[in-house]
This record gives sequence, structure tokens and C-alpha cells, in this order.
Amino acid sequence: MIKVMNRCFGIFLFCFCLLVGGQEHPGSLPAFAEGERLFAEGSYQLALKAYNSLSSNEGAAEISFWIDYRRLDCEWRSLAGSGRMEAKLSKKIGNALERLLEDFESLDVEVDFLQMQATMHESAGDFWWRTRQRGYWSKAWKHYEKALNLWASSSDVNLARERYLAIVWKATYSSGGSYQFSSAFHGNAIPVKVFENAVKIASASEDKSHANFLLAVALQNRLNQSPYIHERVTRAFEIAISGQTKHDWMENALAQYGNWLASSGNPVKETDGAWGFRPDYPA
Repeated sequence: MIKVMNRCFGIFLFCFCLLVGGQEHPGSLPAFAEGERLFAEGSYQLALKAYNSLSSNEGAAEISFWIDYRRLDCEWRSLAGSGRMEAKLSKKIGNALERLLEDFESLDVEVDFLQMQATMHESAGDFWWRTRQRGYWSKAWKHYEKALNLWASSSDVNLARERYLAIVWKATYSSGGSYQFSSAFHGNAIPVKVFENAVKIASASEDKSHANFLLAVALQNRLNQSPYIHERVTRAFEIAISGQTKHDWMENALAQYGNWLASSGNPVKETDGAWGFRPDYPA
């Protein structure tokens, strides 16, 4: 909960600066702040009402884009949460999100609104990937990848770390709150570099263990194993299970590591110079 509130508070401060920077919006500011607060707590339908009370035709163009984005974001999240997302409406919202992003990225402004752009891409990725009617990885990854790259270049290190890791977790696991690997992860559709970056930027003990677990499995699933990859997989698994705290995904990590040790064996150089793997127990 603390992580969620910190993330939303950081984004709220960014958007607050957008609203008050350069010009005043005394009439719309209270409704905007209320919308951000409701969005942060997951009350998307109420947040939508707050955003709908704002005019998206006043002020700077980037402010209008943010308000329009929040409306779409709240609408699809509210519908998805209530199970009322019909196919026709879903397609309409998805197309609107795509158009909004295209228009925003063609906007000629002096300031680079990186956080705003990354947040919008993450929402579009969530829409195509996390709703029950969607699951379109190719469309989702286009947006997730853009958001990851944007956060990787952000100067706000703490917020960028939080959002980068959140996208990695969402892409890796199926929706529904379980720790079942997604089809994208099983299908090696997420580049190993993403997990390597997650390992590098993770600072909390849980995040470090989690990122190393995913890196180990991602490397394990790749073909063309070598002694170097074997050592990397083993090292990542060891880091993943070394923590004192038992997390929800730890049982899966222990099982995966056990299977890896039982099936992979040790690297052995064959007589022809090639590397193979042999079980390290007596025949």
C-alpha cells in the first residue's frame, strides 16, 4: 500500500505542477486533486466523475491530454473491475487510447513530459494485456516497452524504479492476483534484458530476490545453454532464495530451483570440445 501511495503521490505532484505551472486554474484544481486522490485509491468510477467535471479545452495542450487520458483510463479500469467491458466498447476505448497517445507524441512542446508519456503508455499496455477480454501481448508490449524505456531514462530514480518493476511484474504474471506465469513469460516474449535491468535497479530486499528469480527462470528457458549461462542461472536462483522473508512466490522459486538442480547437472567439456551437461549424482 505504501508503494502504491508513493507512486500515485509522485505522479500527482507531477500533474499538479502541470496545472499550476505557467498559468492558474483555480476553478478546476480542486476537482483535479479529488480525481487524483480517488484514482490513487482505486475508486475509478468516482474519479471519472471528478475528471468529467473538468474542461479539457482550457489551458495548455498537455493538460488537456492528461485530463482526456485520465478519463479513458478511469473508464476502462472501472468497466473491467465490474465485468461490464463489452467487446464493442472495449474496442472503442482501446482505439481512443491509441489515438490519444499518437496525438500526444506528435505534440510540439518545449518541455519533455516523460513521466506523463510513460504513465499513458503503461495504461495502454495494461488495457491490452490485463483485462479479461484482451490479452493481446503484441499490442501490450509495444506500450510496455516504450514505458520501460522512458522510465529507464527518467531522472526521478525512485519513481522510475517503482514503475519499471511494477511493469515487469505485470507482464510476467497472469492477471487475477496469482503468481502464475503469463503466456508472454512462458513464451520467452519478454527480453532477458528487461529482467537484467530489474535486477540492477531493485533496491528493496524483496524486489532483489524477486527480480533474480525471474531472471533465473528467463535464462533457464532459453536455448543454447552454456557453462556461463548455467552459472548465471544458479547464481540468480541462490540470490532469489537467500532472503529471510518468505514471499508469495518463494515456493515457486524453490520448486523451480530444485527442478533445475535435478535436471541440468553440471557442465562437462566433451572430447570434441563442445560443452554438455551431466547429472552430478551416481548413475
